Amino acid sequence: MDIVQVNQITLPCMKDNVSHAKETHSRGRLLVHEGLRLFLGCVFLTAAAFKLSDLQAFQASLANLGWLPLPLDRLVGLWIPGLECVLAVCLICGLSVREAGTMSVALMAVFVGIAIFEFGTGMSSHGCACFKGSEQSWFAKGIGKVVRNTGLFGIGALLLRLNATLPSTSRIASVDPQSTHSV
Repeated sequence: MDIVQVNQITLPCMKDNVSHAKETHSRGRLLVHEGLRLFLGCVFLTAAAFKLSDLQAFQASLANLGWLPLPLDRLVGLWIPGLECVLAVCLICGLSVREAGTMSVALMAVFVGIAIFEFGTGMSSHGCACFKGSEQSWFAKGIGKVVRNTGLFGIGALLLRLNATLPSTSRIASVDPQSTHSV
């Protein structure tokens, strides 16, 4: 029997049980991380594809906000789907996950702020043209839009949190649960 330190508490344990628990915990965390990463990447890819498929409608929804001068709303209307495409590729392919996760959380924070502002001022009666064909659904307007964007913000934040606790690479094959002996 060996002595193992768990969160600064010394416990007598058998090494095999501890390494099995660490391996299961690491794999579970990694699978959740990978699932969230792929889900968020697919959401961004879908949103970008819908925005680019009807770019004028998306740019018009930005113009309806009335926050940006006319030439700038068109530029932002191109920039947002472009950024979403880059984030989607990075998240789906596992490239620069920390940076893509940070940018996705920042982008979703802006979207949450806009949705809350629209809801609070009564401007949320029109759809956002984020997902084609969903402009009349519950999650495209009002409190549904706030809930949707807040949920995606939370998924991005959880992805960042899990990414910080995983080994330096986020690939399943690279997890080596035998590399440390503390939990």
